[in-house]
Amino acid sequence: MTSLRQKPRHQGIVVKLILFLLLLCALALTGSGVNGVRSFERTGFSDESAFSAIYRLQKSTAGVWKQVIEPSLEALPPEERARLDELVLQLLSETWEGQKAGSAAALSSEQEDTLWRLLYASWLSAGPKFGTADRKAIAALEPEEAAAFRHAALRAIIDEEAKLPLPLGEEKEADGPDRDGMLLQAFFISAGADDNRLGTQVNSLKKSVRDKAAQLDAFRMIARDELSFPEQLVLAHSRSAVLLGALLLLDTLLLAGLMKSERLWRMDGKWLLILLIADFLLVFQLMPLIYMLVKAVFPEGSFSLSAIRRLYTYPLNLEALKNTLLAAFLTMIFGTAIAFPLAWLVGRTNLYGRRFFRSLFVM
Repeated sequence: MTSLRQKPRHQGIVVKLILFLLLLCALALTGSGVNGVRSFERTGFSDESAFSAIYRLQKSTAGVWKQVIEPSLEALPPEERARLDELVLQLLSETWEGQKAGSAAALSSEQEDTLWRLLYASWLSAGPKFGTADRKAIAALEPEEAAAFRHAALRAIIDEEAKLPLPLGEEKEADGPDRDGMLLQAFFISAGADDNRLGTQVNSLKKSVRDKAAQLDAFRMIARDELSFPEQLVLAHSRSAVLLGALLLLDTLLLAGLMKSERLWRMDGKWLLILLIADFLLVFQLMPLIYMLVKAVFPEGSFSLSAIRRLYTYPLNLEALKNTLLAAFLTMIFGTAIAFPLAWLVGRTNLYGRRFFRSLFVM
């Protein structure tokens, strides 16, 4: 008898603990979503999906840097590496000239490795243009040939008298800064800049970050390797996180209230079903309706009834409104005529399948 009495008590403690954990999860999800929305608004990005594109590019460019670019630079003497670092800073300043924090003074505060990664990411779509034949020839080099080509390209930048590495075609006649930029872009192409996957990721980023100044911030995040997987997951879905957190918080509080009112701390399937239906109606019916009403009354951020006035002075809309009211009235009449007898039969008689019909009415 003692064990039977203790089992419901232990079960109630477990249910309360689960509800408490759900409450904490809801608060954490809502809080992280709100912070994500604020972070998104500060960036100036056009869409939240920019964070997913930044994370994908971040991982791709980090792999190219570690496996290809960094080993090539480490093989150079310090003075030659310093000269190339100055060239990278100059080319970056030219690439982002006129954009926010795009001056040489601002970019010079970055670490050398970050500048290389920033230039590589920036030039995936905005670097010096190459002929299609030359790009394909460079990208098709075997690993050993590509390593030799990268070494020769860097040597040609450092020593202006050195011969241009093959394969290069119509760009052979370039000289001065154009020659250095062309050689550095060829170096990046041999490192994997012509990968179609990278091009797709860059296009996705540019669609979600249309402002040029904000694009520089996005490429800086890529070069600095700033986003972790959980961070980008929250930032890219911050509004959804706020909505899910708010729904989970509301459901947890309602479920706890129902259990407390009945003094029965156990999970009941009918309560979960009712909460799911309520969530569905809230998200897909009530929230769109509220959003539509707010946009109708505040069409351009200020209060105005012009949209409503136009809506109800248009003849076709008036006809549609009349038909809607008529259909709703007839639905109410026929629905009541059908539902009332069924409810009476279920509640007042011993109708066969009474429990089935009661559950069906609730659904």
